[in-house]
Amino acid sequence: MSAAALIQEQELQLRAQSYYPENVAHNAKQVEHVRSTALSVAGGVAGVLGMTNWLGFGFYVVSVLLTNVIVLAINANGTPSKYFITPSPPLKPLTAQTSAPTPAKNSNVKSQISTKALTIDPRSGSFSTNDVASFLINGLTENAFSFILWWTFWFGIVHVYD
Repeated sequence: MSAAALIQEQELQLRAQSYYPENVAHNAKQVEHVRSTALSVAGGVAGVLGMTNWLGFGFYVVSVLLTNVIVLAINANGTPSKYFITPSPPLKPLTAQTSAPTPAKNSNVKSQISTKALTIDPRSGSFSTNDVASFLINGLTENAFSFILWWTFWFGIVHVYD
């Protein structure tokens, strides 16, 4: 394979990448910030309302689910595959089709024509039911300590003399 063919192949592969890594990292950082803030506020609400034991932890689980639904519905505009990378297979696979070599009409000149048609899906995958379910419980363990911190803090502040 010649150098020009290698460069052309690399350019096609670069065009096939549908996500800009810096944007993906920024989106993940912003979603984590939204989750962290929302669940800290939910911990404060649970403390002010005087929730204890399993009622408080149930409120935490509902808060995580509600926060993630809001992120999917509002922030991702209902199309999460546009903003998040998923492990799902692509809708259309990335394929390079090569035509068979064809001899020229003049037998003295042997040339081969090779054309590549690249089918590129604009996204690397789509959100399946399993992806949505895993996204909805995402952040459940990461934000538990901040929820508990704010929960106990506000419970202690508001209900100290009960």
